[in-house]
Amino acid sequence: MGKRSNFERIPRDLYPTPAKAVQPLIPYLRAAGIRSFAEPCCGNGDLVRHLEGYGLTCAYRGDIATGQDALASNHYGDIDAVITNPPHSREVMHPMITHFQRIAPIVWLLIDLDWVATMQAVPFLPRCSDIVIIGRVKWFPDSEHGSKDNFGWFRFAADHRGVTAIHNTRSKQRAGVTPVLGGEFRYVLHAEVPRMAAEGWERLPALDGTHHGEYSALMRRVGHGAATSPLEAIADALDNGSAA
Repeated sequence: MGKRSNFERIPRDLYPTPAKAVQPLIPYLRAAGIRSFAEPCCGNGDLVRHLEGYGLTCAYRGDIATGQDALASNHYGDIDAVITNPPHSREVMHPMITHFQRIAPIVWLLIDLDWVATMQAVPFLPRCSDIVIIGRVKWFPDSEHGSKDNFGWFRFAADHRGVTAIHNTRSKQRAGVTPVLGGEFRYVLHAEVPRMAAEGWERLPALDGTHHGEYSALMRRVGHGAATSPLEAIADALDNGSAA
């Protein structure tokens, strides 16, 4: 799955979520006290099984393939959050981002990281509080091929306003890059850059060959993390690591 893939997309974007793509999300769910969740795009149920394996309770599961349209339901029961790997076709994913926020106080979606640097993401960024980077995902365990795109868990909340915190806790290091320990990064809209700069944040340059910086800006809190260049820090966050 991904725009750089040469393979045909699977109908309904039915890509089973691997266990290793779920592990980085668990500490954030536990820290927020998330115990019950809805999975409205459950497919074959892989994500539900992984989350239940960590002690969470699935209060609702459904999929368009079995007649449950995620956009047609306005209630998923008594839940703390919606957690799902949604279809990545933008015409489907974008309405889901808005719809899920009306149903649950917290929404976690697995989305490709390139999305955040596009103009179409701009209306949704003010409600995106956190991004947990997981890198490239191997969707099918028996396949020799993995995704060519990096992915992350995006947290949306209807009551959130403003900047997005970026979390990259993977231990695998990119060759020649020094990791930033404890570094704090946030995506902000261009209009918010002056305010963030006044509060002690610095704007980071766009990576070569990407559209980063065209519609949103990535900023780092000055004085946090190890002594490494901003470009290296972001390269480490978007390295060739795998969630396979």
